[in-house]
Amino acid sequence: MFFNHLPVEVIHRIYDYCDTTTIFSARVTCKQLHSAANSYNQYELDYNYTTADKLSIVIRLIPLENFVSVILSRGYFEDTWISDLLSLIDIRKLNRLRSVALSGLNDDELERILERINSNFILSLAIDFDEKKCNKVFGIVSSAIARINIRKLHLNTIGYNNKKITWPTNCSLKYLIIDTCTDDQYQIIIHNLSYLENLFVGKFVDDYYENDENLLLSSSLKYLTIAEISLPMKDIQLLLLKTPGLINLKLTSVNRVFDTLFNGTSWEVFIRNALPSLIKFEFFFESCLSEKHYDHNGRCYYHKEDYIHTSLNSIILPFRTPFWLVEKCWFVTCDFTIKSGEIRIYTMPAIVIEDWSEYRCELLPSDSVPHFAKRSINKTINTTGDKTLTILRLDDNRIDAVSAQHLADALKQNKASTLTFLSLNRNEIKEEGVKYLADALQTNATLRKLHLDWNTIGTAGVQYLSNVVRQNT
Repeated sequence: MFFNHLPVEVIHRIYDYCDTTTIFSARVTCKQLHSAANSYNQYELDYNYTTADKLSIVIRLIPLENFVSVILSRGYFEDTWISDLLSLIDIRKLNRLRSVALSGLNDDELERILERINSNFILSLAIDFDEKKCNKVFGIVSSAIARINIRKLHLNTIGYNNKKITWPTNCSLKYLIIDTCTDDQYQIIIHNLSYLENLFVGKFVDDYYENDENLLLSSSLKYLTIAEISLPMKDIQLLLLKTPGLINLKLTSVNRVFDTLFNGTSWEVFIRNALPSLIKFEFFFESCLSEKHYDHNGRCYYHKEDYIHTSLNSIILPFRTPFWLVEKCWFVTCDFTIKSGEIRIYTMPAIVIEDWSEYRCELLPSDSVPHFAKRSINKTINTTGDKTLTILRLDDNRIDAVSAQHLADALKQNKASTLTFLSLNRNEIKEEGVKYLADALQTNATLRKLHLDWNTIGTAGVQYLSNVVRQNT
């Protein structure tokens, strides 16, 4: 079938994935595409990439009622850009708008645009602004969402400070994306927005938490995502107690001290009692097990008195009860990143965006013993390559005694370890770390070569290794 013989509905569907400039380019190629462009009524107006001259041509050819999306970004335009825009377009006539995105506007520009929008069909409003330049933006937004029937609101704030939005209680907002939120703002959101079903918080700011017992529980919120949260487990539980009707929960917390957030039993008890409707729970938690310190050269170290070695098996065991594996079908992986020295526990597939592929000691949901891995945690689980790992070079990785102890845990398991060559030159293992490695080598029957140059292992470290060599020969 030739392209110009396609039904107009199919061409319109293709146009849905094209910008206005592309559609205009296509309309001059044949009568069929020209006619389809004239009847198409789902145009997007993106002033960020359109000059005033081009815009004047566009609006002469396309009726304003055929635009359903508007993107306005100040960019590098002159200060008069908003007046130029309003002189070309009567925004009040954009009466079929479904989506509006505004970026970089100041208070006056934002107010002039929003007060002219009178569409009853707007489903989505996205505003990207700098609070240092916009002092009245929260009041403007509050007024707009009370007047316009918005279903989805995305607020991206640059230069956060502790200002509050007066969320109108009578608005029909169902989906809210906000990049920064405090404890008290969260409580006001779920209390005032009675129709809110989906809430995404980019970063949960840890400020003074005061639980307001007078605020009612939110029965409407079903989906909650917090992309970065550092609150203690007890405060996280207080937040979640306000939303007992959750069916989907996503939490990410990194660079935190090891606490009860990593305790599967605590989560099981809390979910059973406080979140009985929860169907999907996705999380990614990362900890250094104890407070991490840095010397003047940027090298990481731990205070020995703070650190208590916790094996991967002991961490993951509470996440392997019938509640997790059978009742909920939530499968959890635990690993230790050798270079950065972080313990991570997360549901599979992992919800992190970064394509992390560090060398690590890993314990998958189906594993009984840890193994070495470098596969990206974002990809589908396929341990074929990991199980055939025979040579591992970890030179110059700042590996200390803490990391050496987790390496030793993996080396102790003959079935899990296929390594025949391990190089740890120029690290910070020292005699304490060598002791862990030497203990592991007493039961490991696969490793043939171990390089430990420039690790300050001392006389005691040499003695540990020599004892193992004598025992295994």
